[in-house]
Amino acid sequence: MLHNFKYRWHVAQIAVIVVTMCAFFFWAPWLAAVPLAEVPPLQVAVLPVNCPAASVSHGMWTCHWMGTVKSNPWQFSLCSAVIVGGLAFLLVSSFMGRGFRFRK
Repeated sequence: MLHNFKYRWHVAQIAVIVVTMCAFFFWAPWLAAVPLAEVPPLQVAVLPVNCPAASVSHGMWTCHWMGTVKSNPWQFSLCSAVIVGGLAFLLVSSFMGRGFRFRK
């Protein structure tokens, strides 16, 4: 049944776009995360107890429970690989003429 589905590549590309975007929105703030030792003391008091790292976004400090990039290199690498793999899938499938095409 699935091999007769005309838009299977379109659906796969949309699913990969959603996963890649979610990974990116998780990954991007992680780049800016710093240990609590580098956070101003007044802001540390506002953050949750046992928060390992924080970053500032639009003027507000937020806790990052996964820590910094340096404290979790494997998890950060996995998240980066999901983003790179998703973008590679989109480019390769598009240039092969499958699903949505990024060229004319």
